[in-house]
Amino acid sequence: MLLDGEVVIVSGVGPALGKAIAQLVVREGGRVAAVARDGERLRRGLPEIGVEGVQVVAVPADIESEEECLRVADTVMETFGRIDGLVNNAVAYGDRGPIMGADIAGWAPVFALNVIGTMHMSRAVVRHMLPAGTGSVVMVNSMVTRKFGHEAAGYAASKGALATAASELASEVGPSGIRVNSVVLGWMLGPRVEELFERQALERGVSAQDVMAEISSRSALRKIPTLEECSYPIVFLLSSKASGITGQAINVSAGEVMS
Repeated sequence: MLLDGEVVIVSGVGPALGKAIAQLVVREGGRVAAVARDGERLRRGLPEIGVEGVQVVAVPADIESEEECLRVADTVMETFGRIDGLVNNAVAYGDRGPIMGADIAGWAPVFALNVIGTMHMSRAVVRHMLPAGTGSVVMVNSMVTRKFGHEAAGYAASKGALATAASELASEVGPSGIRVNSVVLGWMLGPRVEELFERQALERGVSAQDVMAEISSRSALRKIPTLEECSYPIVFLLSSKASGITGQAINVSAGEVMS
């Protein structure tokens, strides 16, 4: 097992990836504090993750609020007595569109969650890691920072800012024994992408399998990574097996993008 009782906060459990990460943390021997805005939906999903109160607890919060993030970290410390890891998976996409045609002011809510909220959560958690001199923070980033011209400029800009903030934080807290890394995800086979394939298939008069095969053909492995394949690098970076890794951004794209 990659984890041995470590306590991990997973911020953004609402999306399919967040739940998959939380499930894998538990399977690999860890315990989870699951964070999302929708408290009722969050609690309904707990049985799919682990045993409530033992392996997993729900901590509803809006991470755009610094006070809420401080409350999350304090609650987890009171519940488990430690915080070993944080996964920042909460995300806002905003409106699609290029820079020249966009309402730039509309980028503000995207930056508020993807950058400012994520930094609020990171700072709240790191302050509890500092006395222990150990801990791991993992940012879930996107291939939009590697590929351009996709008309999601606001979202891409926020993720670019997050990548820079992650590097700055890694440099700042590294001397205290705390690691900060990112995983950079591209296409990921889950409900959101499967629905997209279905829509594109209807629009083009082809099958969803045809759409998936076309996308898969762009990667070296000729596949689209699954939720689990995207989750494992995250859990690895949380674990002591990655104790020598910080300030890195690991691509998980089946070789669609190489660096």
